[in-house]
Amino acid sequence: MHILFSIALTLLQGVTFGTDGRDVPVSVIALDDGCAVVLQCADPAGGMSYVLALVPFDGSEPVLAPLDIDIDDPTWTRGCGWLSDDSFALQLSSWETVREFSEIQIYSRDTDPADIIWIPEEGYLDAGDLGYSEISSMLPLAGGSGYLMTADLHDADSDDVLSKDLFRLDSHGDTLWVSEIPVEGWWMNPDVLRSMPDGGCVVGSDEDGFSSTLFVSRFDRAGDIQWSAEVDARGEMTHSVQDILPARDDGTLLVGTTDMFRMQYHGLFVMLDARGNIVKETLEYGMGHLVCNSGIPLEDRGGFLLTGWTGEKNEEMMHSVDMDPVLVLLDPFGNVMGWNVLPGPAEYTDPLFILEAGDGFILVGSCWDEDDYYTADAFVEFIDQRDIPEDR
Repeated sequence: MHILFSIALTLLQGVTFGTDGRDVPVSVIALDDGCAVVLQCADPAGGMSYVLALVPFDGSEPVLAPLDIDIDDPTWTRGCGWLSDDSFALQLSSWETVREFSEIQIYSRDTDPADIIWIPEEGYLDAGDLGYSEISSMLPLAGGSGYLMTADLHDADSDDVLSKDLFRLDSHGDTLWVSEIPVEGWWMNPDVLRSMPDGGCVVGSDEDGFSSTLFVSRFDRAGDIQWSAEVDARGEMTHSVQDILPARDDGTLLVGTTDMFRMQYHGLFVMLDARGNIVKETLEYGMGHLVCNSGIPLEDRGGFLLTGWTGEKNEEMMHSVDMDPVLVLLDPFGNVMGWNVLPGPAEYTDPLFILEAGDGFILVGSCWDEDDYYTADAFVEFIDQRDIPEDR
C-alpha cells in the first residue's frame, strides 16, 4: 500500500501508512523526534503479522519494518506495550496454542526479538477436568519491572467463563501473585487493564449477551482487591469498556461504549470514588453516534481529553455510519464540557490512541474508505491546543 501524506486545514496534519492488509495500531509511544507505532496487520488472504513503524515529526516518510515473529501463524495479540523509548513487549500465541499460556516477545528498535519470555503454566489455576485457561489481556509495566495479566478459566463443554484471575509476573515471567477478579457471565472482549499512580491497577470487563453489566475492580500493588463495582451500561447488545483513567482524590474514570436506542452508540463516562462508589454517570452521543476509545488526563487544567469517532445517526440500522475523528473534553468530575469533530484522512476514521507531544497531541488509529475495510491503513495525526473543545 502506498504512503500518503495529507494536510487538512491548518489545525490537523499527519500521515497515513500501512501494508497491503488491514493495519491496526496496538501500541504507540511519543518520541522526541516523532512516534513509534506497533501495527497488527491482517492479510486479506489470511494470516497475521506485526510491523514497527517509526513516524518522524519532520514530514519525512514513515519507516516500516516487519517484526521477526518467533511463532508460526500468530494470532491477535492480547497485549502490547512499551517498556521504554527503545523497547516494547508483545504477547503472542499461535492459532494452535491460543488456549495455552504462550510467550512474551521483547523487541528493541530492531526487528529481531531481543528476548523471549515463556509464560509458565506452573503457578496458574490448574483447570484439570474443568476446562482450559486462556489469556485475556497483558500489560507491560513501566521500566521493564514485569507484567500484569488476566486469564479466564473456561468450562470444557460450554466455554462459559468459570472464573477470572489477575496475575503479576516479574520481568522473567515468573508469577509473583494471583488474585481472583469478582465477575460473572460469559465474556467476549479482552479485559481492559490499566496501571494506577499508587502502583496498583484497575481491571475492566464487559459481559456480552443478555446483560449490559460492566465490571470494574481495583487492586493494590500486592494484588489485594480494594473495591469492585458493577455498572449498568443500559445497552441492548453492544457494550464495552474502552479505557480506564486515574481521577482526582484517588478516583477512577471508566470510559465505555453502549448501544442505546436500537444500535445508536453512546459514549459512557463513569466516575468512581476512592471506594469504588459510582458518583457520576454521563452519556453523550455526539452527532448521533459516539465511541471514545482512549483518553488522557489534562494535568495543567484538570479534566480529561478523550478521542474516538462520531457519526450522524442513520435510520437504517444495518447501514454503515461515516466515522469522523472527535475530541471530547470532560471536567474533573466526568461531565462533558464539549466535543470537536476533526477532518479525517478517510471516510471511516477510528482514532485508537491519544498522546501528548510537546505543546500538542498525537492521534493514532486506523482509517479506510467504503468497501475497503480489509485494506485499512494506520494514521498519525498531529493536533494542537486549539483543537481542544471549548467549555459549553
